[in-house]
Amino acid sequence: MKNNGECIGELKGEAILKGTNKAVYREPGEPCVLEFTFTSSSVTVKETEACGSRRGLRCSFDGVYPRKKDPKSTKKK
Repeated sequence: MKNNGECIGELKGEAILKGTNKAVYREPGEPCVLEFTFTSSSVTVKETEACGSRRGLRCSFDGVYPRKKDPKSTKKK
């Protein structure tokens, strides 16, 4: 966790797909822009425009996050 867990932020809206492995979050009237790059094992988030009003000043949305598969049920029918 960044900044000893003090980094929290929240955005609501939709990201628009810009190709097979990229998406961009941008809402009308909102200065914040995020770019998502997907690989088979992770998603990289890059804050490309000012998102400071949506998170702490010492924090950012930037990071690489591992993709996790949903655990499959081992229950037999």
